[in-house]
Amino acid sequence: QIPATARGMKNAAQIVGWGLSEVGSRLGKSPTHLVNQALGRAMRHAGIGPTHLDGFLACPSLAEPRFMPAHCLASACGIIPRSNTVVLSVDTGGASPVSMLLQAKTLVERGVCSAVAVVAGDAVSSMPSQAFLEAADSACQLPGKVEGGVEAKVKAAHHLESPKIPHGYSHAAEAHMKAYPKLKREHLAMVSVLMSHQGSKHPLAASKLTLQLHQVLSSPLVAPHTSQLECARRSDGAAAVVVASDHLAATSLAPGPRITGGGEASGAAFFPSDLGDTLRCLEGGGDAFRKAYQEAGRSSGDIDWFGIYDCYPICFVRGLEAAGLCAEGEGGEYVEAAYNKLIKSGSLSCGEFPINTHGGLLGFGAPWEVPALFSVVEACEQLTGRAASERQLSRCRSAVVYGNGGVFGA
Repeated sequence: QIPATARGMKNAAQIVGWGLSEVGSRLGKSPTHLVNQALGRAMRHAGIGPTHLDGFLACPSLAEPRFMPAHCLASACGIIPRSNTVVLSVDTGGASPVSMLLQAKTLVERGVCSAVAVVAGDAVSSMPSQAFLEAADSACQLPGKVEGGVEAKVKAAHHLESPKIPHGYSHAAEAHMKAYPKLKREHLAMVSVLMSHQGSKHPLAASKLTLQLHQVLSSPLVAPHTSQLECARRSDGAAAVVVASDHLAATSLAPGPRITGGGEASGAAFFPSDLGDTLRCLEGGGDAFRKAYQEAGRSSGDIDWFGIYDCYPICFVRGLEAAGLCAEGEGGEYVEAAYNKLIKSGSLSCGEFPINTHGGLLGFGAPWEVPALFSVVEACEQLTGRAASERQLSRCRSAVVYGNGGVFGA
């Protein structure tokens, strides 16, 4: 949220700078290079240099796996060695950027750090397809033999076919559709259509082409309820934000959006095969939103812009419900209403659909764990009135970003 004044809250956390690297397909550049690029832009935006940072948070990269990835990146970016710098690697999958942002908020509010960089970058579209598939599948493998009755509950990773992540989300979609028959197969496909239209308005989006419903439905299946055009768009890119105290922002930096609240929750690392048990593993998003709204002293009706994670359509649908944009089980109807507006008028204004105005994972691009940080950057653009005219809301005073790790695991 944009603060009216600092009100003397010396350690309230603000996002004072943000930046994106180049984003695209097969850029042929390392994640480290892309992170350096994004961080440089974020620091220039904030009006600071590397020596001003005393905190640095990063998540792992699939294309460039490292031991202690944040320390490796901080060294490459010239942040360390400096003994007074807090450097943390955070991995909650696609929720990592949100987890890092909340950790940065805590570090600033407690006075541990005065300026913290939050970075994420990857180059998964530059990986050979087979190498990417094997790495992604391995993330869903059980870590050795699990003893006792627990094994029966978590062995779903073994019953999922390859590619395991699309099959996991397809399994989740089946569980949701069984519990809430209002959700139709076409509703899921409509999500990809909507995100393609949102992404077409952003100059850095993976594709400027807009999709038609028949194209999505006729695209080859990668899982029973998931086509190729319903998978997050594999791409390369990085994002960075700088979180600082109100006091530092007031004395040396331009003020930015204040981080007023956040929440985290967990599902299951591995789905049970039973659909009823699976549904109970999908409830973490709602818990996280409730915690965030409570801490911020707000409800969904107070939010002007939403960044809803959309690695697969079912994640977006459940995200809408968790965010309070519609009742539980009615996400498909919410999507259909937006889709019908789009078809009727040929366009959908950001005021009519203030969700993922950059295109999300399906429209903008998905470099593995980075995309929720793309959403944070888009939220900052919206809150400060810097988004391009066709994406900019006429009034944006508050925003919320949802990240999702694993298959509804974080």
